[in-house]
Amino acid sequence: MTTDELKDYLQNGARFKIKELNVKNGTIEYIAFDTMTITNLADDDFQELYNFFYEGLSEQSRVYFPFYPLLRPQPETPQTVRERIVQWRVESDWFFYVLKDGVHIIGVSLLKRISTGHPVAGIAIADKYHKRGLGTVMLKAAIAQAKLLNLYTIYSGVAPDNDASYALHTKCGFVLTGQTMPYFVTKNGENIIARHDKELILQVS
Repeated sequence: MTTDELKDYLQNGARFKIKELNVKNGTIEYIAFDTMTITNLADDDFQELYNFFYEGLSEQSRVYFPFYPLLRPQPETPQTVRERIVQWRVESDWFFYVLKDGVHIIGVSLLKRISTGHPVAGIAIADKYHKRGLGTVMLKAAIAQAKLLNLYTIYSGVAPDNDASYALHTKCGFVLTGQTMPYFVTKNGENIIARHDKELILQVS
């Protein structure tokens, strides 16, 4: 997929005009809108990511999105987030994009386990920025990266009661597989299954 084709895909249906798109070595590095940008997570984003998690998201929103391993178990300090970013950086099968309005993170997009045959995508948008089309932008950023990687399919899990996320995923082409995905939480140092999310799949074209 060429950069122009990728830009057309991202722009189609978006409420925001893409001013700049930078792709290098098969990786989306930078997408610029009017006042917002999408970039790969940087090591020095740890404080803003911590703030986004605890101040940008409601408790319910934090429950919906599987941030493992960066933000689950929930970090006690920004330094914990920094250490996890560095630790995860040694792996090569994930992309974590941040959407910034100015310098503040207002959304994230995750594509991970790309080498396992079961790559998973997910997004989260700060609560006060809902219903502005940003979820579509971030989910399509993950899909676009999957296209650049020539992935055949990507999966996503949606909480049974998260109707907005389900509508967003189906809008972007995801369909139910008929299976469920276990959602884990950490309790007393152990991972336990808290619920079973709807599993959706997208055939990446």
